[in-house]
Order: sequence, then C-alpha cells, then structure tokens
Amino acid sequence: NAEYMGSFDSINMASRSRSRTGTPMPSASPPPADDDDGVEAHTDATGLDTSRLRRNVKLDGSIDIAGYLRRRNAGSKAWVLRYCVVNNDLLLLFNKETDKSASAMISMLNGAIEETHVFDTKVKAPSDDLLRCSFLLFTPFHVNDESVKVDERNIEFLADSYELKKIWVESLNQVIKTKLRLHRSPSFFFGDFKIIDNFMPAALFMLEHGKSVKAPAGIWVLKSDSVVVSEPEVVRKEEDRMDFQRFMNPSASSLSAESRRNREAGGVAEVVFSRPWSGSILILNMHDVKSSLLVQPYALLAFSTDVEVSFAYLRCSQNTFAFRRLIGVGMVLLKAGGGLFTRELHYGEQLEVRDLRYLLAIEGTIHVFQTGTLSVLLSGDGVVHLQTQYPELG
Repeated sequence: NAEYMGSFDSINMASRSRSRTGTPMPSASPPPADDDDGVEAHTDATGLDTSRLRRNVKLDGSIDIAGYLRRRNAGSKAWVLRYCVVNNDLLLLFNKETDKSASAMISMLNGAIEETHVFDTKVKAPSDDLLRCSFLLFTPFHVNDESVKVDERNIEFLADSYELKKIWVESLNQVIKTKLRLHRSPSFFFGDFKIIDNFMPAALFMLEHGKSVKAPAGIWVLKSDSVVVSEPEVVRKEEDRMDFQRFMNPSASSLSAESRRNREAGGVAEVVFSRPWSGSILILNMHDVKSSLLVQPYALLAFSTDVEVSFAYLRCSQNTFAFRRLIGVGMVLLKAGGGLFTRELHYGEQLEVRDLRYLLAIEGTIHVFQTGTLSVLLSGDGVVHLQTQYPELG
C-alpha cells in the first residue's frame, strides 16, 4: 500500500491561466518570472485546482511536498496529470489525490532535477509554457512504472506556473541532496590532495589506507607501487564513450603478508593526474552543487568514487556537443583551458557567452538558449564555470 501519510501546510499558489494548445517560438531571452501574488488559480477540465501545493520542512532539513504536476508519457509523449507526493527518497505518482495506491514509484536517490535546455531556432521549438514551467527528473532507478522504459532516465514534468516550477525544483533538489548526504560512506573520501605546477597544473593525491579516487583512463602521470589500478570501466552510447579507472591504496587487512612487509613506510600512497595543456584546475565539492553538474568531457581530471558520471548532450545550431553529467556529493577536479571565471546566476539574471565551448561546467538548473551559431544565453538559478580559452584537441 503506497498510501502517503503526513501533514502539510497548504500553499495556494497563484497561477496564470494559460492555453496549452499553441506552440509559439521562444525568444532568445527567457521570459521573466511571474511577479503576481494574487492571480486566479488554475483548474483543469475536471475542476481540480491543480495549482494547490502542500509543503512541509522537517527539523532535519528534509522536505515533504505534494501537489499536481503533468508528466510526459515516455511512449505517447502526451502530458498526463498526476498527483505527486515525495515520501523519503521516493516520488510517488497517483492518478488522483484520493487514490490509496500509487500508480508509479520513482526513486530519486542519486538523481537530479534539471532545467538545462538548448533550443535551436531552426527547428520546431517548445511552447512558451514548456519553456517556463517544465523540468526534468534524471534518475537511474525506476520502480513499478510501465510507461517509463528501463533505460529512460529523463522524466519530464510540467507545473502550472513558473513560480510552482521553481518551488518543485528547489524542493526536490534539497530532498535529493539530503538523502545523498545520509547515504554517504566515509570510504568515499580520498584523503589529501594538492595542485602542483602553475603553468601546466596537475593534481597530486595522497591516498591513505583504504582510500581511492577515480579518473579517466590513461591520464595518470605517476603513482606509488602500492596503488592498485582497476581495469577501465567502459561505457558507450552510440559513437560516444567513457572509460574510467579506480586508483586505490588497499587497506592493510586486504594485503598478503608479503605485501604488507613491502608497502611504503607511513602507509600513504601517491598518484598524479594531469592533462597535456596549460590552464587551471577547478576544485568543486558536489555537496555545494544544487543539482547535477554538466562538464566538458575533456575537463574531467579526478573525482570521488561516490560521484556518478553519465552522458549528456547540448545542441547549438547544427552542432551537438557531448557533455558529462555528474551527480553526487563528493569532490570533483576539472582541468580548464586558460583562466577560470565563475558566476552565480539567480532567477531573472542572464549571462551571454560568445561560444558554447567556453563553458567548462554548468549546474543542471541553468537554461541554455541559442542566440547565434555558437553563442548562447544562460539563465536560471545556478552556477556557471567558464574558461578563458578552450584546448585544441586532436
């Protein structure tokens, strides 16, 4: 029985009544957020007040939230109205609010809420409503939902207003981050590290017993004899591929007697990672990232073993750019070309970038709008990391 139990403070959110039949083209600049405090609530054809939201913040910082959202069906692509309830790390979907059993249960553990889009003005664009009010739930786990394919990780939701969308995005991201912190194991910490060299910087990791770090295969420069290197983990998607290796300083209990006698004094093993170009190294704690992090594939230098990496793609004009989606609460090191520029955007703020390739990393809560062949306009609520030059890769 998936009946949800809990108490909420009711929040009657104002919403403009919008037609969902037209599909006007979005402008280069994202529409401003709703400012209205008292606008007529939205009701659907059945008379349901779909803008009503219930939200409760617990003492431990976790959030219970429930309300109506429209979810895009993975097969027919039609929007279906569902009553959505967050219970622990599960998102429960009910056909209507009075149902006792959920029609679908989606685990949000290791997931992320994203708003990142690139719109190409040469192809059919989504309507203004979708531009303003939709968001994506990226999650690697699906439970009891026949309309979602096993390998379908992006589930699109639509709120009745921009303000409602913001509340859902902020609340769900907080739920996910809270659960990630609770499930985190101390073994995910790889110990101390430092940046060496100023012109062509590299990362030196000092791994204690039982600690490990992951990195793209083949970029390590030197390591201690005691560091155990795993076989590359290869993941392919069409013509794109990722391959990572794990570098570990084994705990003494896992070594043979001879290995324990031969291991280095002090018990700390070293490994150095680098990329063959000058530039800067950006150190990020995923704990501080609101959602997922989209990074250039070549920029990944090293990351904690609790950080999950998957494929992500941004399209600008006729070009498709492969990115990597990072989810977790561990540490990440990125290698930028040239210098670094970091800017935090809030709802309503915009930042224009002349070339998409100057993007080093962006949080998943950032919208990306095409304004030229490669130029983009960034908007939303999140952090943008730019590099002053991009490496010329062979």
